[in-house]
Amino acid sequence: FIAELAEKTGMPVATIVRAFVIAREVYGVRGIWQEIEALDNKIDADVQTAMLVEINNLLERGTLWFMNNGAAGLEIDQHIREYGGGVAQLSKEIDGVIPVYYQNDLAKRAKVYMDSGVPKALALRISGLVNLNAGCDVVRLASARKLSVSAIARVYFVVGAQFKFGRLRYIAEGLGAEGYWQQLAADALIEESFKQQLTVVSQVIDGGSPKTT
Repeated sequence: FIAELAEKTGMPVATIVRAFVIAREVYGVRGIWQEIEALDNKIDADVQTAMLVEINNLLERGTLWFMNNGAAGLEIDQHIREYGGGVAQLSKEIDGVIPVYYQNDLAKRAKVYMDSGVPKALALRISGLVNLNAGCDVVRLASARKLSVSAIARVYFVVGAQFKFGRLRYIAEGLGAEGYWQQLAADALIEESFKQQLTVVSQVIDGGSPKTT
């Protein structure tokens, strides 16, 4: 993981490790790892691996985010304090801020895991990780605009649905399968789509007056 990000970004290993530790703690994934490990010899190893890949995808996105957006020096405790609470709140309230068809998609993906023997709560949590990819963007914007995380998240997901940013990212991920350089180009496109979605959300927030909750 570290070597791959070093090759992709050219960033020092120490910076990548710091960003990884911050992302790991902010997204609280160690508890999920333990729940997956507790299923050893109870479900197929392939299912466990699939869940670990879901976590890894979130951690890669989070690590890159802190590398690109964190304060100089990437002081670990500072960043965990700044983002951990907001991301935890978003994770807890995610069902109430995502559109209905996002919820339906989450339920369908969770059912695949449940049919393989994964407990319902864990299956839902793993399936919902993709909706936390923009967690730090949401938390930072909420802090900057003095609004609740849930208020910003509602706008964020509505904008994503309206302009189909998620669909764009899904297509871009498929392009990366063609080779190394295509993967780099796909990664760049995905990052740009996150930036553009955040820009639109900021414009919507600044152009209106969403009520805090």
